Amino acid sequence: MPWPQKNITTLLKIQHPIIQAPMAGSTNPELVAAVSNAGGLGSHGAAPQSLDALRKTIKEIKALTSKPFNINLFHHSTEGFDESIQISDRHHQLLSQYHREQGLGDIPLARSLFGPAHDQLTVLIDENV
Repeated sequence: MPWPQKNITTLLKIQHPIIQAPMAGSTNPELVAAVSNAGGLGSHGAAPQSLDALRKTIKEIKALTSKPFNINLFHHSTEGFDESIQISDRHHQLLSQYHREQGLGDIPLARSLFGPAHDQLTVLIDENV
């Protein structure tokens, strides 16, 4: 039986009122395209992607589907990151020991996990998403 309400399907130009969750780190172009090709709205969680990786992902999705899809970003206010915060020597030693034991190399420098959203949004506009 078809879904009786057509507002969302008409708005998004999809066949079924199904929107795939845009899970950052858990989606890939193949999954997004498969959902879109099946009539839902495929979605990709792109907040942690670099601008080059985001552009590449979009191109890969477009190569797999001509249907609508979603790229999800986080609001720029979530990018707040205080670079002055440092971990204590004790915690640094504990992390260093863990990294050595697990063969993880040096402890990476702290950085923002997402964005920059404004630049990511520019990529979406450039790529006509």
